Amino acid sequence: SQMLNGSLGYRVGLRGQVGVSASWAENVYPNQIVGGVENNNNITSLGLYANYRIGNTLRASGSFGQAKVSSTVPGATDFKGANWSLGAGYAGPRLGANISTGQGVNGGRGSSANYSIQRYFNISSTYRANDRLRFATGYSHSKVDFRGITSIPETEVASSNVNDRFFVGADYTLSRMVRMGVDFNHQRRSSNPDDYS
Repeated sequence: SQMLNGSLGYRVGLRGQVGVSASWAENVYPNQIVGGVENNNNITSLGLYANYRIGNTLRASGSFGQAKVSSTVPGATDFKGANWSLGAGYAGPRLGANISTGQGVNGGRGSSANYSIQRYFNISSTYRANDRLRFATGYSHSKVDFRGITSIPETEVASSNVNDRFFVGADYTLSRMVRMGVDFNHQRRSSNPDDYS
């Protein structure tokens, strides 16, 4: 796979920025031949983004654009749809919080699919008890739809899955160069078919 990203932004006052972004990616799957053509796809996207800081503690960001997946392989399913994200964060003296949601299109790297469409939601918070001790907790949810090719069965192992993850953790600064942390995660995946849950 190879990828190219670019963006151009314009500062709004001292607190914000607006801009445009674009990306192009090519994914090639060696030894997957369909009708004499090596399995491949191109993913292009173009969008607008903005971010803004309110005071010293609040910030917000968002983006919206369109993604397109295309392939020359017989039987491959093309896709055209929205890429978007929204996020907000708070960073106080002791308490911090972040929330984000969005949708994106990715190549099939790391999964048995040609490409995938993911929708996600994340929320997390931190609490600084003192200069050395900090606690964190959070929850994330995502739904991933996988797109494959019928003539290559290994690209259609699963059609979708839903992931839920909850975590709690803490870290303690022993010195300026050493920090110790502990983290507990619970994750659940519900897959279609259920064999991969």
